[in-house]
Amino acid sequence: MDFAQNFERNLTAMQARWPSTAALLAQWRDRFDLTLDEAQGGGYVLAVESEQGLSAVSEPVDPASKAAAWAQREIPGGPEYDPLLIAGVRAGYELAALTSLLHRASGGRWQALYVVEPSPELFKAMLHIQDLTELIASAHFYCFVGPEAVTRFKQFLADDPFKPLPKKVSVLSAAATAQDAAQAVSQVVKQRAETAVRLKRRIDQYYDRRSIAQWVEELNGPLRVLQISSGFSHFVRYANRDIAQALTELGHETRIIGERERVDFLTGPALLAAIDEFKPHVIHHIDHMRFESAQVYPTRVIFLTSMLDFFPSLENKEAAQLLGDWDFVTGYVSHWTRFGYRADRLLPQQPMTNEHIFRPVELTAEQIKRFGCEVAYISNISKTPEQYFAETLSQLDDPADRRIAEKFYARVDGDFRAGKIYYFEADYRRALTDVGGDALPAATAERLVHAFLAEVGNALFRQLPLLALSEAGVDLALWGRGWEWHPQLARHARGILEHGEETNLAFNAATINLHINQFQIRHNRLTDGYAAGAFFLVHRHTDNIEYELADVMFAGGARLVEQTQRYLAEPAARQANAQANRKIALALYSYRAQYERSLRQMRYYFDSFTLAEVLAQIERSLAKIEEPVGERLASQSLAETIRETTGVDLRPVYDLHFTPEDNLLTERSIARSCFEMQLIESINRADRQQVQTRSERGDNIIAAKFLRSHLFLRSDDEMSRRHYHKLTGERRPYLRKGETFTLDKIQAPFGACWAPDGRIATTDWA
Repeated sequence: MDFAQNFERNLTAMQARWPSTAALLAQWRDRFDLTLDEAQGGGYVLAVESEQGLSAVSEPVDPASKAAAWAQREIPGGPEYDPLLIAGVRAGYELAALTSLLHRASGGRWQALYVVEPSPELFKAMLHIQDLTELIASAHFYCFVGPEAVTRFKQFLADDPFKPLPKKVSVLSAAATAQDAAQAVSQVVKQRAETAVRLKRRIDQYYDRRSIAQWVEELNGPLRVLQISSGFSHFVRYANRDIAQALTELGHETRIIGERERVDFLTGPALLAAIDEFKPHVIHHIDHMRFESAQVYPTRVIFLTSMLDFFPSLENKEAAQLLGDWDFVTGYVSHWTRFGYRADRLLPQQPMTNEHIFRPVELTAEQIKRFGCEVAYISNISKTPEQYFAETLSQLDDPADRRIAEKFYARVDGDFRAGKIYYFEADYRRALTDVGGDALPAATAERLVHAFLAEVGNALFRQLPLLALSEAGVDLALWGRGWEWHPQLARHARGILEHGEETNLAFNAATINLHINQFQIRHNRLTDGYAAGAFFLVHRHTDNIEYELADVMFAGGARLVEQTQRYLAEPAARQANAQANRKIALALYSYRAQYERSLRQMRYYFDSFTLAEVLAQIERSLAKIEEPVGERLASQSLAETIRETTGVDLRPVYDLHFTPEDNLLTERSIARSCFEMQLIESINRADRQQVQTRSERGDNIIAAKFLRSHLFLRSDDEMSRRHYHKLTGERRPYLRKGETFTLDKIQAPFGACWAPDGRIATTDWA
């Protein structure tokens, strides 16, 4: 083994990833001697030489195999795949064993490995023995070396709240180092918790102090929108990028927060710090709702969920009940009222496109060579239906359940291959019932239906038409993750496209593009393709959703082959269709157009909510007042009465919601009248409660002072103030002998109402 070459390679990798650590190692003057001898069973044993003799640092027998067994025991498993913290490096065999074991989610989060080694001498020796260039260069690895290793490790975790915290320490060196490292983690845990509590308290105070009037005023101007993204989803990252661009063009200020490195977690402290600094009007999250992390978010900030995928966990009645007054849902939610979601909280959108990215381009010869084909399809649904079913079947333990599941698969697979296409969840439910699904536990049946809709049947829906094209000898390009492993379609695999410019080039280079989506026709990839000026063949769907795009449809593999052969031979028809759809996509389906409409609709719904908030605030204030409020209306306006007794200024609310003209024929004037009736009824309730409370404690206050106000008001001008409510002479209604008088039993004359003592309250005009 060339130890010097190993060290140079490792040090070069360290310089690229951890330059300060590499510099420390290169300049370090060793404080003690080390020896390296061959170990029994292969490999090397590292030892420290001192006056007392040699002290082995690593295993003297079979170090590699023992390290492999150690690594299997020590590494945290799923589903969380917590980070691994190692105190010490020994001869590096353990690190080498961990290199292939660290979890890497395909397109997702990676498992972190933290290494703390106080001795540069030992770390340098380890770099001579092992070739760790792959591990050092990977996003898994974080090392802290030298006398200040534990301090720097603690500071690293304290400075970056995105970094996951280990739950244990694996000891390869002195116990004191492990103890110090564990204490450092414990202190960071405490620090993060204290920071989260402090930030949450400050954020809640900020939002709770904001009046509805402030919200009303600011929501009609530029908004601050905090977008929560994901570092592990290309789709979410690019969607947030396009949404931010559209919001900026509309005059709003945006900020995107998400994981920055492969091992990161979007922790509560990181999110709270962003909210505290940015103070958003709107928190925007793709495919996730406030109640999923309710302990983090302030209750009085608008939470806008953008649903761009199928999520069974949210498309149900239970989730609908958890949506609050400050929550809105946009995206593909036009059908969500059937789950019980409030219509005034749903802001349906069409699939959107970024017209700055997706556009017609002139292709170079090199681009044509790379992206050109007769038919192109972009999808990551590359596992076979059989593979998806095997994964589903592995989750069932009961043999009887497994037999029913196998019959279910045979039924669905047979139907698809016979030309019967399943489109909806109900199709799968019927098929499961037909093969004895009623005998399954309810939870198992639900799991099977959703697995088939989202995976097994979805793969059949998409891949059978592709197989038909392949068998027909069409020049087919399959873009996306995993197609190279498909047993029948691997020869068509073309790799992964970077969403954006590469995808646009692929749309432009293909003679025909395919759109095959089991859940619905409408999809952002189809809209992107149309904006790019591409021609599409679209798999028919029965979702009954009308929209403006002029799709060319097919259903099933045979029809796809026919349509492909026809349109390959008709360039003029392809061009005419592509041009028409590009024009429609740009006019209606840009991110800017869709979000401008959604925010306008959200403001309208929020406006109606603010009235309820104002009423609730006034009710709370009136309940604390121990004097008659209604009698004030005999001498002053409703707005003055509310302001003087509760401190609520109605002017911003009036300016936003109601027309200033006293015209009862306009919708906004009628809305104003209804709102004022509610205000007066709030005053009535408060005064009635005062009468009851005072009567119960023997207070003989004159009941007439607690005037039940007449329910029709005029605008707040000088003339109206002189014509507000006054008490007439006493006029008690006739009651039969022995009957107790209550105001609720007898209706007051038209245009008037009862005062608590039985007299009539009316206005001059009435």
